[in-house]
Amino acid sequence: MLQPIDKYFTQEEKQALVPFARDIMTGPDGKLYAWWWQTDLRALYRRTDLVPEAPKTWDELIAAAKAAKQKDPSVDGYLFNGGRWEGTTFDNLAHFWSQGGELVDKAGNPIFAEGKNREYMLNVFRFLKRTVDEGAAPERVVTIKDYNEFLKSAQSQKVAMFQGGSFQYPTMEETLPPDEFKKWEVSALPAMREGQEATGTGGWTIGALTKDPKKAEMCMSLVKEIYVGGGNRVTNGLPTSEKIFADDPTFQKPIFAKFREFLPAGRARPGVPIYPEMSNQLQVAIGDVLTGQRTPEQALDAAKQAVDRAAGR
Repeated sequence: MLQPIDKYFTQEEKQALVPFARDIMTGPDGKLYAWWWQTDLRALYRRTDLVPEAPKTWDELIAAAKAAKQKDPSVDGYLFNGGRWEGTTFDNLAHFWSQGGELVDKAGNPIFAEGKNREYMLNVFRFLKRTVDEGAAPERVVTIKDYNEFLKSAQSQKVAMFQGGSFQYPTMEETLPPDEFKKWEVSALPAMREGQEATGTGGWTIGALTKDPKKAEMCMSLVKEIYVGGGNRVTNGLPTSEKIFADDPTFQKPIFAKFREFLPAGRARPGVPIYPEMSNQLQVAIGDVLTGQRTPEQALDAAKQAVDRAAGR
């Protein structure tokens, strides 16, 4: 139903896109079918008085969280989404992708629990379980299904680190007292091994469903005149264009330079029909692992069976 929109954008505008965004917007025929004007990413927020150095691996993250609790027993070392919602799957997929994991094959079939992907996903489950078992994260992470939980903990000075979104930074800057806010820094997500990089990227795209070229032109003129650049400034949503990052005064703050540095490692949800059910089953599996109801192997096998049944339908 989407119509090609190539002719409404210059070659310079297309080339300025970050690669992962251009890949998603481009169809098998090489034409653009949507314009991804705003994105975000997941990162590690940390209080530098409790965690001076950015952890680069899962082991370093767990060690840093435990050390922070020793410094201040009143804080949670590390918080992340672990409840029944999409954020739990999507945020933690970065740990799967950073190992080289793939959720689906080129035909859109689920392969997240097959071959090497199975071991990569089990590694993620084991890591998340370790954070709770070793006291780096509290058991209540299994109930967290709202990014605001992290903000509340930061505002009450009750957390040393959390895995959150780039979209939370402006709110933290607005709501934390200046002396508290300056303690916080943002780092790339730790990986199983140093040097492995990935982060989940969301955002919004706009496409043209009409076959009337005049209407499509009107639609894309709104995109270019209102959403691209202007919309980013209003929402603080990260641009998908390197040119906007470079030229727009709004994005010259040091934090945006850091987010821009993280973006090349961005991965988006696969645009396939099975993804919602896959996400649902991974949420269940992560919850079962965190609460000890199932081993990582049992939880992954159950998720695979449920997803395979759905794929068959």
